[in-house]
Amino acid sequence: MAIDLNAIRLSEEDKLLLLRAAEAGGKTWRETLHEALSPYEQGILDDEVDIDEEIRDVFGVEPNELKPVGLERVREILSKVPGSLADDIIAERRRR
Repeated sequence: MAIDLNAIRLSEEDKLLLLRAAEAGGKTWRETLHEALSPYEQGILDDEVDIDEEIRDVFGVEPNELKPVGLERVREILSKVPGSLADDIIAERRRR
């Protein structure tokens, strides 16, 4: 599909979104845009994810070593996450 480069325009909302993302990342808007679009250029988005590898990377254990976590443990973990949705969830549960 051919796209006319002159037809590409950013709305004020799109510009603001790009500006906020750039400021949050401490980068220029061009760097931020390039980083956001580079996976498309590299074709990474079409690759399948190896869930076992992701588990090893994130949790540092083999997938078969994961154990179920009880609700109380989840609550304890979430209580240690400051400034997040977890705070809201915990506060709501305490109000009940």
